[in-house]
Amino acid sequence: MFIIYIANYIQQRDGYPSDPNNIYLCNGASDGIKTIIKLLMNHNPKKPSGIMIPVPHIPLYSATLSEYGAHQIDYYLDEDNNWTLNIDELERALNESKDRSAPCGIVIINPGNPTGQVLSSENIKNVIRFAHKHQLFILADEVYQENVYLPGSKFFSFKQALMDLGAPYNHMEMGIEYLIFCFSISIFVFSYLPASFHSASKGWHG
Repeated sequence: MFIIYIANYIQQRDGYPSDPNNIYLCNGASDGIKTIIKLLMNHNPKKPSGIMIPVPHIPLYSATLSEYGAHQIDYYLDEDNNWTLNIDELERALNESKDRSAPCGIVIINPGNPTGQVLSSENIKNVIRFAHKHQLFILADEVYQENVYLPGSKFFSFKQALMDLGAPYNHMEMGIEYLIFCFSISIFVFSYLPASFHSASKGWHG
């Protein structure tokens, strides 16, 4: 029954159907994040899996990548422009990492932690296009989606942006939506190669 409530929430938020059969419950955000990252590991010590993470970021991601022997690919947010995400910077970071790793994923924190920035719908769509181009799994950390207070700012989920884009972005290899809902933070893993994280405790009970 709880899973049905979650699916209804996602559908009401994004305006697209959410299948309760594709929802997975886990015990807290850290466990969910670690599970997904572990699935992305190639276990090749000579050229380990590479995960792109923003700078600045929360320690969870860098600690998890270190624990699993993954290569951390840092991309820098633009502090002078309210910590926005620049696609040229993503391309730079990715290209410079290819000699040392096999890039397979990118972490996006929206709203930002610790920066607090809120990505626009078009910015999110550009990230999806970037990930599609390079076949990267998107880990969209959307824990603080209920905590947007600046006038004029509005939260857009990666799922909504993905579905708004349409084909080919919403009809990739996996082709279905997954939701991993943690009792403290939920993780939505969408269509081709993305996952998104949302928190009930951070937004509603924190």
